Amino acid sequence: MSRPTLPKPPTPRLSTSSTGYGSRRIPRFFLHSEDGTQRIEDTEGSELPDVAAARQEALKAARQLWAAAILDYRDISMRRFLIVDVDDDVIDTVAMDKTLPAGLLGRLRRRSH
Repeated sequence: MSRPTLPKPPTPRLSTSSTGYGSRRIPRFFLHSEDGTQRIEDTEGSELPDVAAARQEALKAARQLWAAAILDYRDISMRRFLIVDVDDDVIDTVAMDKTLPAGLLGRLRRRSH
């Protein structure tokens, strides 16, 4: 006697990566950057295991941008990263002003004016 088959749930839109062990599906995330007047789009994206990994990548990128900005005494606290999926839906945001200790941000703001 055969078992009834259930309909398959819809498949999320994911990238397919081949590994030495076959293929597996990995989500692709895009890290767009914006400051309210300008948006810089990540056109390539990154294959990452989940939203938490995408957030870690955004935090890493934010710290790299801060390193360059601090050397130039620039305040980039108004910028933020948008973590976006392949459907262009915003999954999470990382605000630049939340990625530095408050005391450091305050000193940077005083020196940039």
